[in-house]
Amino acid sequence: MAKIKDNIEQRIKDAAKVTDVIQDAGYTLHRQGSAYKCLCPFHEDRHIGSFIVNERKNYYKCFSCGAKGDAIKFVQEYHHLEYRDALLYIAAMYNIYVEEDEHYEQMRAKREEYKATFVPREPLPPTKMVYWNAEIVKPYLHHE
Repeated sequence: MAKIKDNIEQRIKDAAKVTDVIQDAGYTLHRQGSAYKCLCPFHEDRHIGSFIVNERKNYYKCFSCGAKGDAIKFVQEYHHLEYRDALLYIAAMYNIYVEEDEHYEQMRAKREEYKATFVPREPLPPTKMVYWNAEIVKPYLHHE
């Protein structure tokens, strides 16, 4: 398997934005201050808040499961790809042509197949506030 040329590899790294890659995976980012939050793609997260994406530093971190990294690491972990294939996947995402590479078209097809079959998870709705009154609580009190 031929190595990706250094100038092409650097072009892919420069183009790869962690926010774009996560949104391309089908997750909705919610801005909160200078960062973004979303459901963690690496564990069965049902509440938004533990997965933080820093656009300025081009970095993500989940405080629940410990997943962290940049855009390339996200593609590697999420799609279960090796480093070279993750670069090709991102190249296909940004339409960066990698010449003399037979895997490029395979990664392009894999990305399209993933996009066609993705089913997003939805966060749980906020819990409803329950108001207690004396009549409800009285049977549970041990004194009158």
